[in-house]
Amino acid sequence: MSLIRKNKLFLIAFLILTFKVYGQDKAQMQKERDELSDKISLTNQLIKESESQQKNSEQSLVLLNKQVSYRDQLIKSFNQEIRELDRNIKANNQEIESLQNELDELKAEYAHLIQQAYKNRDSYDKLMFVFSASSFNQAYKRIKFVQQYTSYRQKQAEAIKIKSDDLVELNESLEVKKNQKQVLATEKNKEKKKLDESIVSSKKTLTSLQQNEKELKKQLKQQVKQRQKLNKAIDRIIAEEIRKSKEKNSGNFKLTPEAKELSEKFSKNKGKLPWPTEKGIITGTFGVHNHPVLPGIKIENNGIDITTEKGSGVRAVFTGTISAVLDFQHMGKAVIINHGAYRTVYSNLNDVFVEQGQQIDTKQLIGTVLTNKQTGKTEAHFEILYINNKGAFVKQNPAIWISH
Repeated sequence: MSLIRKNKLFLIAFLILTFKVYGQDKAQMQKERDELSDKISLTNQLIKESESQQKNSEQSLVLLNKQVSYRDQLIKSFNQEIRELDRNIKANNQEIESLQNELDELKAEYAHLIQQAYKNRDSYDKLMFVFSASSFNQAYKRIKFVQQYTSYRQKQAEAIKIKSDDLVELNESLEVKKNQKQVLATEKNKEKKKLDESIVSSKKTLTSLQQNEKELKKQLKQQVKQRQKLNKAIDRIIAEEIRKSKEKNSGNFKLTPEAKELSEKFSKNKGKLPWPTEKGIITGTFGVHNHPVLPGIKIENNGIDITTEKGSGVRAVFTGTISAVLDFQHMGKAVIINHGAYRTVYSNLNDVFVEQGQQIDTKQLIGTVLTNKQTGKTEAHFEILYINNKGAFVKQNPAIWISH
């Protein structure tokens, strides 16, 4: 294979590899940015709903803080792609410089060949060069030399053409990348401006809320009371299910083969379970964390809270059987679904469309989210629990079980 062809193939491989790797990264980053943009749009909508009701500035603050986080992630994604483009542009420039040097050498060599050809342009000189040979063998060799010399000149001309075309191709790809970088930089600057606006709004809302500490503490006390009532009801129902299982199995908690199979299927879907609401933003995270407004106050959450649109449906995240339907009257309703060794809990529901003992499919609608009349919140509460071999149940973080 000729050196020209090798260089041509190398350039093609370089361009394909560069665009393929960058293309794959770009597609993934674009997908992530689209998801973040959807979340930002939803938080905007939910903030407007919250502000229109003029009842729950605390919810607006949580949503604003979420929006700040999403915008920050979006800007980081822009920065990551810009850095990737910078690396690609640098590699392009290096390849262009290398090609330009090769092209300059080829042109200099070709110019020298043309000068030599001009000096020996008379066909009579070429004939004399052949016929002046001292033997037939030497004459043959001189003929071959003249042919090779002519062929070499033609190849040099071809090489210059190929190198020039390669250089044009690389320069065009470089311009494309520079334009892409400019577009990204513009989008990033727009997003940075929006981020700064969100931060200002968040600080204003926080200041406003801190002036109403007494009312916030009253709301928190009521929320804690509601959660405790829910937790006691869940504990009682699951404890009764465990007691019945132990009664049947000589004091041991044991699953039926069908329940064991269901548990295994549920477990294999960790990180892939659908959300209990079609749309939503996680505004209450699992575990113990600081109150968003009140300093020095900790909040414990056995699940996650998902803020969603008013009247949104709530659906089962996996197939199972309804263990219980609970009614806390003005505090809403709750549904517990049995998935073998796992339980999912859906609370703060307004309407419920299922009943105890009913078989449920994945994504089947089980109720609607309650909008709190006092606070204006439309927030579903979701929990996952695991019952181990000893009959003790362990609270799980739902955020790592549902799909991202």
